[in-house]
Amino acid sequence: MIISIDIKDLLLDTKNPRIDEVESQDGALLEIVDDQKDKLVRLANDIATNGVNPAEFPMVMPLGSSGKYVVLEGNRRLAAIRLLTDLSDVEKIQSSTTKNQFLELHQGYRKIDIVSIQCVVVKNREDASHWIQLRHTGENQGVGVVKWNAEASTRFSQQLGQSSNFNNTAVQVIEYLQKQTLVSDDTKAKLDDVRLTNLARLVNDKDVKKAVGLKVKNGILEIELPHQDVIAKLSKIIDDVSSPDFKVDDIYHKPDRLNYLAKLEESFHTPDNSGGAGNDTADQGSSEKNGVEDESTKGHQVDQGERKRTTKPLPTDRKQLIPSKTILKIHHPRINKIYHELRKLEVDDFTNCAAVMLRVFLELSVDEYSKTKKIPAYSPKAELFNKLKAIAQFLEVNKILDATELKAIRMAAETPDSLISTNTLNAYVHNPNVAPKATELKITWDNLEKFIIKLWE
Repeated sequence: MIISIDIKDLLLDTKNPRIDEVESQDGALLEIVDDQKDKLVRLANDIATNGVNPAEFPMVMPLGSSGKYVVLEGNRRLAAIRLLTDLSDVEKIQSSTTKNQFLELHQGYRKIDIVSIQCVVVKNREDASHWIQLRHTGENQGVGVVKWNAEASTRFSQQLGQSSNFNNTAVQVIEYLQKQTLVSDDTKAKLDDVRLTNLARLVNDKDVKKAVGLKVKNGILEIELPHQDVIAKLSKIIDDVSSPDFKVDDIYHKPDRLNYLAKLEESFHTPDNSGGAGNDTADQGSSEKNGVEDESTKGHQVDQGERKRTTKPLPTDRKQLIPSKTILKIHHPRINKIYHELRKLEVDDFTNCAAVMLRVFLELSVDEYSKTKKIPAYSPKAELFNKLKAIAQFLEVNKILDATELKAIRMAAETPDSLISTNTLNAYVHNPNVAPKATELKITWDNLEKFIIKLWE
């Protein structure tokens, strides 16, 4: 049921999952302000300018027969509205910076007078829990909110007439890489979250375009070098700009981009000790080696004189599943033994053993972490994908890992067809028709490694 409710009759939820449980309305308001800070100021400013979002109704439940309603979903909006409409609430804020921001908003708040808002009324928390969980726990394999990727955001801006050619080339690069069979799953997984402006700064630079093998004609991206060479360099660029350590200052000015380009080129060259051209390994993994032409290279005659480069060894060239540099200190005796066996096991020779034990090691690790941290939302009897989601939520809420760092583990939990998904790991154990590949297992470990390291720190 959807009804209009006066703001004065709406109560903040003192059990709001965003904050520690409190006993009073003032306590809930101050906790939200402290948790959200600038985000809440920006939300209030948007509400003051545009009104309350008509696409999202707060979800509320009646508080007995008092005529009041507890907001189960939409506490940030209610807090922002209260701070816009009630100066006494602003005076309660302890942070002088945040208080002054709201005082300034409050003084200018005259455009929209919000007295009541449309709300969805439910009987109790249980009736709301399913919808709140979908709203806040990711895509949930498509059932929850599926965020736009960079391409969708740019296309929407184009529809509004807000985009420029600056981002268009970057969008075309992403679309190109998504279609190529030679692009690794690891790189493709990063395409949705890559910062478009950083990528655009590079692929719009004429020197970078020339070195990578790109040309833009009448706004359309064209490939001027062998596709496998272009893919290798673009994949390296995607990996670089997706790194948490990457800063826009590294490529902001032309000299910075030239410096980056020099490092990029250097990474695709190794010293030639033979006195002649280096062996070409840029097309490693291409189906051309087996006499089959890949779709991405059809119609493009590759001149062997064009390529006299060699690439650095791939991370998946290692023999073991777990890289030698990855050291975990595991206190549980049996899990520790499994870890050390996986460090010694040569994946190419014992692929099925490695696949099954990786699945076992992952689940035992999250079970032990939950037991140690006493995570209330975690159920040892739940399926693995639900366990991973619960742990990921705990790590993000407690600011142990951020959303970007948890992207891979959430893909494992929420994307059934992904190489690193729990569906794939389960199939290695239970489906006799699904055969693991050594390289794919190493890629899976590389994607999950940061998450696993945190479990044992």
